[in-house]
Amino acid sequence: MPWDMGKLVKDAESRKIFAGVLDESTLMTLYRMSSKGTFKTLYGIIKSGKESSVLIAETADGKMLAIKVYAIGAANFKRMQPYIIGDSRFTNIKKDKQSFVYSWCRKEFQNLQRAKNAGVNCPEVFAFAKNVLVMELLGNDMDSFPKLTNTKITNHKKLFKEVVKNMKLLYQKAGLVHTDLSEYNILIDNEEKPWLIDFSQSVMRDHPNAEYFLRKDVKNICNYFSRHGVECDEESLHDEIKGYKD
Repeated sequence: MPWDMGKLVKDAESRKIFAGVLDESTLMTLYRMSSKGTFKTLYGIIKSGKESSVLIAETADGKMLAIKVYAIGAANFKRMQPYIIGDSRFTNIKKDKQSFVYSWCRKEFQNLQRAKNAGVNCPEVFAFAKNVLVMELLGNDMDSFPKLTNTKITNHKKLFKEVVKNMKLLYQKAGLVHTDLSEYNILIDNEEKPWLIDFSQSVMRDHPNAEYFLRKDVKNICNYFSRHGVECDEESLHDEIKGYKD
């Protein structure tokens, strides 16, 4: 059901549908973004998690959007710290949960911008405010593309090459390490093209733990594709991503 933000703000009964996802502060953030023309209509929740939820929305000209809302109250401060502390872009962050989550949202926005500008297959971002990030919906109509782990692939070798291509662009051109790359954070479109998602944890190449995170990503990718008959050597893939070999 489509919701106009102006009506949603005024209608307490309607807001109950989004209980647990949209608190008063988040609701007002969305209202202000809608008033500025970032989106026109809010439809509902397509993903609900402990630390974040994703809503679907539409612009005035019919473009479908995914709106990621980070839950401030449920934020795992200790889990998030290794990915943001040590990032030269985020210094002097206040130690309260709200400030940390706001920085986490800004971090994913900046990471996605860098990745997209480098040619990585990832969502295009349009705006962020406080704990709300607005990006393109990767999917068909109002459904997101399925995750790789839930997709029956016809050509794993071809897909592997595409994933590696994106990992190289991410590292060499965007200067980022995803840090959580696996079959659970890759979406597959109708042509079996991979799309990388969930960049909130991603770190710059100069991060103190960048090498550790890169090797973890490489291990995850090799484990998945090896299970599906693709030859994948972790050390060789690591060197290729870093540009040590063609």
